[in-house]
Amino acid sequence: MSDEDRSSVLPSGRTPLGRVIAVSGSQATAQFSGAGDGELGFSVGSLVGIENGTSLVIGALCDLALQGAGGASASSAIGRIDLLGEIAGEGRFRSGIAAYPKIGGAVVGVGADDLKTIFDLASPRTVELGRLQQDASIAATVNVDETVRKHFAIFGSTGSGKSSALALILRKIMQARSDLRILLIDAHNEYADSFDGRAHVLGSDNRWPRLNSPTHEACSVQVTGRRRRTAPRVSRPIHPRPIVSKT
Repeated sequence: MSDEDRSSVLPSGRTPLGRVIAVSGSQATAQFSGAGDGELGFSVGSLVGIENGTSLVIGALCDLALQGAGGASASSAIGRIDLLGEIAGEGRFRSGIAAYPKIGGAVVGVGADDLKTIFDLASPRTVELGRLQQDASIAATVNVDETVRKHFAIFGSTGSGKSSALALILRKIMQARSDLRILLIDAHNEYADSFDGRAHVLGSDNRWPRLNSPTHEACSVQVTGRRRRTAPRVSRPIHPRPIVSKT
């Protein structure tokens, strides 16, 4: 993509950052200009958009490198984009994409309005967990009903805050839905003091509570140090081989 193309304005009113040069099942590869003079203005982890007809495909930049062997003097960069979802023509964000971006499609920046469409899910059933890194004026929220109805996972390297994030999410869920009962299997005893005394901590020295269930539905669980049983030994008679004398 030339500097002239980058300075132009698309019919949508957006300024292109680059162009799509390859598309795979879950990623798109784009070429960005202006890399040599440090004018990209984004890096790995940034959200970008790809214009795709009436929709805007949303992705996260996961890899970025200067193109060719020119080193710092190279004028363009190549980046891989994880495809996350799209803002459809009706102005709503949905996970997954209905149609893959086309080769040559314009890669554009994601503005405040786009971020609000993606992340601003304010409703009576949403709880605020924090603020977006990309725009601190926009709350990062999750829908409580959708969260407890489906599977979800928290990923990160050691020390990145996975346990703290999970404790925060569970506290917010408990505030919004006091009728829920949560069973947390805590093998490393990380969460015992995370719920302000609202959690009943179970261990080897106490029993499982009935949780207000009828007797026939309650299950009493207790872990003990019972000695492992071994199968009894069976003595088999030994039949000596007959002695045959040679004559």
